[in-house]
Amino acid sequence: MRLSVRVSVLSLVVAALLTFGWGAGEAAATHASCGDTITTDTTLDSDLVNCPENGVVIGADNITLDLAGHTIDAALDGTGSGVLIASRRGVTVKNGTVQEFNNSPIRLRATSDNRLEGLNIATGGNGSSGIAIEATASRTLITDTTAVAFAISASGPNAIEIAGDANVVEDSVVRGSCATTGFEVTGSDNRIKNNTLGPQRFFEGCQGSVVASALTVSAGRDNQVLGNKAINNDAGGILVSATASGTLVQGNIASDNARRFAGDGITVNSPATTIAGNLADRNTLGIRAVVGVVDGGGNTAQGNGEPQCINVRCDRRLFGNRTVGTSFSPMSANVKRASPFTLYFPATVRKLSAYLDGEGATSGSQVLRGVLYSNDPGLVPGALRARSFQVTLPAGLGPGWVNFYFPFPPRLDPGVYWLGIHSGATNGVARFAWQSKPGFRRYNIDAFGDGSSYPFGPAFLADEEMSIYASGSY
Repeated sequence: MRLSVRVSVLSLVVAALLTFGWGAGEAAATHASCGDTITTDTTLDSDLVNCPENGVVIGADNITLDLAGHTIDAALDGTGSGVLIASRRGVTVKNGTVQEFNNSPIRLRATSDNRLEGLNIATGGNGSSGIAIEATASRTLITDTTAVAFAISASGPNAIEIAGDANVVEDSVVRGSCATTGFEVTGSDNRIKNNTLGPQRFFEGCQGSVVASALTVSAGRDNQVLGNKAINNDAGGILVSATASGTLVQGNIASDNARRFAGDGITVNSPATTIAGNLADRNTLGIRAVVGVVDGGGNTAQGNGEPQCINVRCDRRLFGNRTVGTSFSPMSANVKRASPFTLYFPATVRKLSAYLDGEGATSGSQVLRGVLYSNDPGLVPGALRARSFQVTLPAGLGPGWVNFYFPFPPRLDPGVYWLGIHSGATNGVARFAWQSKPGFRRYNIDAFGDGSSYPFGPAFLADEEMSIYASGSY
């Protein structure tokens, strides 16, 4: 029975390797054998196949193991690790495939300041993670790596497991099937940044009943989950457990999850969590959080079940300040003013909405247009990106949101942009709402009749943030 299960797992791995396009390259370098301990820089000249115990053991500090496109592979009942880094530091492992080892393809313990780069990792089927960073391992950088966890039960291995502190995983891909989770963090001060999390699948023949989230922060403190994409998973996208504290979840996209099971784009069960600038769409719920989480603002949810978010404010708008300011200032003639805001995801901006009134005068009207500028270094408005159709605001109009539509909606990359209003020749009819915020409004004189200036130009500074936001689509 064990043999048939093992063969099944092997066949899954082989199929995955073909699907993902992994392959061995040719290299003329150092010859190594299964179980070797290396103490100098080493470049493989061939695959290491059917290793009965360890593949390669790192035996010195500050050396590089270059797989040169080759594969380190375990025997059917192999008991070791593919690459073992223990009590060594400053090691780099790069450029190849490590698969099937029952004590993890890559294992780090009692070590620090290592780098894993350009690797393809596939687990065995007995519960050991693809990349295992033990509690005694710290300051590992994992980059440009694909880690896949294959298992036959819902209590199977993780693709990546981080129990140590101050590690970084960036620009990598983490997939799983029947795994407890694709990626699990239990240590502290780790940064998980700009990775693709999924797909994680529960296929026919998996034992157990449910798949967990693609990324789970299970414990630890002050971990950061930044700019990741959790997409197309059978269950949830990102989960922060109640036993984690101080986690920052910012700038992530959680989309098209819960394909087979109920699951949220982002679930936060610890109130000691900050949630800011995330996008969740087409999940069971967008963001589900417990009472007391820190809402950092800028979260967007659309196309999920209702409510879109729980205990976090989520908008269908893109970015800006949606809070109505308690102070109003009249708009002088031929002046443009703008405030800076951060866009976290690529988007098309179709309109601006500003909170205005016409109570600066008892008669007449004032013509206005919305403007959108890029940001220059030093937090100052730079190049003009778009200006809206004109809007005429009559005297006496009560306060409310006024829309400014762009005839040519700009497509924007993530970054800081200035949203503002350019007022026409009539003086002081329209007023804009603002709240106090040091250094968050720039303004200058600019004749309305010849269009808004390009670039923004030298400007005065005010300690005010305008009530203005952008809407459109991602």
